Amino acid sequence: MRILLIEDDDGDVQVLREQLERTSIPTDGLRRVRCLEEAFELLQVEDFDLALLDLTLPDAEGSEGVAQLVEVRPELPIVVLTGHRGFAAESLRLGAQDYLVKDELQPPLLERSLDYACERKGHENRIIDLTEKLERMSERMAALAMSDPLTGLGNRRAFDLCLDEEIRRAPRQGGAVGLILVDVDCFKEVNDGSGHELGDRVLVAVGEAMSRAARRAGERAFRIGGDEFALVVACDRKGTLDELAERVVRIFAEIRPLPGVGMSLGSAVLRDRGPDARKRLLREADRALYAAKDAGGGRHVGADAVVEA
Repeated sequence: MRILLIEDDDGDVQVLREQLERTSIPTDGLRRVRCLEEAFELLQVEDFDLALLDLTLPDAEGSEGVAQLVEVRPELPIVVLTGHRGFAAESLRLGAQDYLVKDELQPPLLERSLDYACERKGHENRIIDLTEKLERMSERMAALAMSDPLTGLGNRRAFDLCLDEEIRRAPRQGGAVGLILVDVDCFKEVNDGSGHELGDRVLVAVGEAMSRAARRAGERAFRIGGDEFALVVACDRKGTLDELAERVVRIFAEIRPLPGVGMSLGSAVLRDRGPDARKRLLREADRALYAAKDAGGGRHVGADAVVEA
């Protein structure tokens, strides 16, 4: 066992060595330092299985040393050495695994305390590792629950949360909320005539075009169902979404996985919150989208412009 002994009293060190020699714990792994500063320096270059920490040191008094050691090496088991029990409870609360009263030190007690500290800290470290793994797994599952597996964009749930948040936020910052709805033209015919695999390639291409187009802060792309996509935009109250819509169309044209496949886009900008703001924004964007499709598709219809796609 590699033991770091942090003890400034030579007499106490000698007693401890003698006690250790009467246990089954090998003493060749024992390293002694006189203060916490020396301990921290040594811990930068060496690993230890356990620290024996005196509670009366030149640079740390009482349980203060426990708190500092736990902060520097939280995974290291700590057994405190004390002349009385006054600081023992506080040391355990701060992260030490056990304590030993110097006047009561006996080989069986010493060996049992060191073994117990290592075992208990091992359990604590495993629990911490498991907790961190579960948290990471939970974060990944939460991210998956908010994303579309085919395109990697946010899904309908993520869209709803984003749109609601932007509608709440925009009035506070004096801005507006823009929404672009995107629909692949004649997508059913693509699926029926060319197969779902090629249909999926088209959807992936749309997702890529939207993701690449939404490159500015406040522009977020989503697949909200089937061949329906959306862009939520934090925008200026006087602005339009023509430029962003044109970017989507241009990038999709560069990627286009199937000749003749285009998209229709409809946009609206919500400049005031008011009652039923969300419904109004969705209704106006949806009307613009259907106007684009009724006009033959392959275009963007917004509040102020019709952009050929």
